[in-house]
Amino acid sequence: MHAHAAAAAAVAAVAAAAAARAAAASRSHAAAAADTKETETGARAPTIYAAAAAAAASTAAAAASAPPPPATAAAASYQQQLQQQQQQHHHHHHQQQQQHHQQHQHHQQHQHHQQQHQHHQQQQQQQQQEQHHQHQHHQQQQQEQQQQQQQPYLYI
Repeated sequence: MHAHAAAAAAVAAVAAAAAARAAAASRSHAAAAADTKETETGARAPTIYAAAAAAAASTAAAAASAPPPPATAAAASYQQQLQQQQQQHHHHHHQQQQQHHQQHQHHQQHQHHQQQHQHHQQQQQQQQQEQHHQHQHHQQQQQEQQQQQQQPYLYI
């Protein structure tokens, strides 16, 4: 049971670090959007990034409250995938911000991004829960699915 408790603590630590990274990224995005002093789109950008940070925090909270993997090796692999998910999450928001500054997207377009982002977070939570039951059997498939899910964001 000692390894089980250690794995739970490690997963909780990674989730807390991921939530902190997401909050910091959201603050920097909101500050950058406010600095541009753009029209209606610029004024709404901080709200969108704040909502994204809240979604990331809820994902981290779900990961921390989920039952831990049964072995330390599985916990290490789970940490790795959780970090990859958070990195992809941050990368996606950076792309959103670049599109916002370069193309001056319309208010409705931003709402569309926000809805898609919330849907993406739900899919990540489901994958994390499944991962606890399947114990890493489909880690490669999950990573490929995440990359495919993110592709549409690049073309909007």
